[in-house]
Amino acid sequence: MIKGVEIIKVTPSPSASLAEVATSGLIVEAVDVAGKFEAGNLYHFLSIRDAQAAGLSEDYDLSNSVVVYHHIREFFAMAGEGVSLYVMPVAKDSTQTVLAGEGYLKKLVQDTEGKVFQVGIATNPTVDDAMVNGLESDLVAAIPVAQATVDWAFSAMFPTRVILEGRNFTPPVAAVEDLRNLTDVSAPNVSVVVAQDYNHAARDAAFSHYAAVGTALGTMAAARVHESMGWVEQFNLTDAGKGRWLSAGLSNHTPATAIQQDWGALDDKGYIFAIKYPHLDGFRWNGDHTCTQVEVAEDGTMNESQQRFGRTADKAIRAVYAALIPKVNSPQLLDANGKLPPVMVASFKAAAEKAIDRQLAGEISARRVIVDKDSVLLPPNPVLKVSLEVVPVGSADTIQVSFALKNSLNNGN
Repeated sequence: MIKGVEIIKVTPSPSASLAEVATSGLIVEAVDVAGKFEAGNLYHFLSIRDAQAAGLSEDYDLSNSVVVYHHIREFFAMAGEGVSLYVMPVAKDSTQTVLAGEGYLKKLVQDTEGKVFQVGIATNPTVDDAMVNGLESDLVAAIPVAQATVDWAFSAMFPTRVILEGRNFTPPVAAVEDLRNLTDVSAPNVSVVVAQDYNHAARDAAFSHYAAVGTALGTMAAARVHESMGWVEQFNLTDAGKGRWLSAGLSNHTPATAIQQDWGALDDKGYIFAIKYPHLDGFRWNGDHTCTQVEVAEDGTMNESQQRFGRTADKAIRAVYAALIPKVNSPQLLDANGKLPPVMVASFKAAAEKAIDRQLAGEISARRVIVDKDSVLLPPNPVLKVSLEVVPVGSADTIQVSFALKNSLNNGN
């Protein structure tokens, strides 16, 4: 494969503009609307009105016993109108394992030429799947398939993220699958959402086991790459005026508060779900976890254990690629030793730094670009080697306050 600029992602060993990063895709099982919304096609929506023009509505969902319009409406409720959403309807009774593979997820990425920064996958099965450790067996199988597809996407310079639907999630939390420690699986590009708008799920028996892929996808699209979906101040799921998220549930249609004592354990296992903080109106996401362990190597290299770290990496990679690809196959005068002169080393370095600084301003803490001055640009294998390191933005996931009553503030610290 001709890549021009080859990006090699460094991960720990075992011991674009906001509009661009908001662009999303949704693969969803649906019922055809003749001539308007049919399986096998790809539709580009910029608002909920576009979905309505395609024949989708609340009545469409209810009459067909599917959650389709709701996912799209939730996406735009969180992301805002004007954000690009590419929707691929597929026939009912597909599986997430199939949809996460070559014929669907890969096709969506290809057909959009890599424009989608994140993709959600949602199903509307006629019958519930067999359960394995609190999750549908199809979902468990789909996680490594989705990761394999996004690994391909990265190799094609189309980096993206995936949100899978954790339908019918069934506690007890102590017995459910640990998404941070799946057997022989590490999926840093994949997340699983197990929350639902409880009141919406109650509207029809067919809705009762859905998970809020559209809401999660819209939140991710609304967030800048360094921002967590769980940012309490920024991303309130509840809209009382529109009757949205007045109550949150798990995807087996039980109130999220029923397992409130286990929220910490569920968070530790890498699930994305909705929670309510004391004395604060509305529901928020718990975080933006991915299906991999949290790893930091001795040299400080981090893995993409949160979507915000991965999305930051994706945007940085796209920026550097765009800056350097015009230079591919360009003639380079060498010094007497056959090496790149210092002035050209500095030129390549400046091009990459400028791209990062312009496109990720305020979204990274620090960056370092190193151009290997000893790169060999003559046969048999001319390669200019460039190293990019980024320190992501941190987050106050926990705020710990120490409190004491004192008889004087002049005693001690």
